Amino acid sequence: MATKTRAAKPVSVAPVPTNPLTPRERQLLEHLINGESRISVALQWGVSVGTIQNHVRMIHARLGVKTSEQAIAVAFRRGYLQ
Repeated sequence: MATKTRAAKPVSVAPVPTNPLTPRERQLLEHLINGESRISVALQWGVSVGTIQNHVRMIHARLGVKTSEQAIAVAFRRGYLQ
């Protein structure tokens, strides 16, 4: 006696989220994680503190957070930082 088999349902695989942060933004978060100030990072990079502030604002916007502490937590949780 022949039995009918059902076609396997396709498995839905969620796409791996891409990292929305640029390499420079990730580098800035690493500096902040290490307790460095924005002024210190600006001096090391040879840019203005305003440029660092712009990077921080972009990080917050990309991750949908309001503080750098939240940005760091979200970046770790989502695997953007290691």
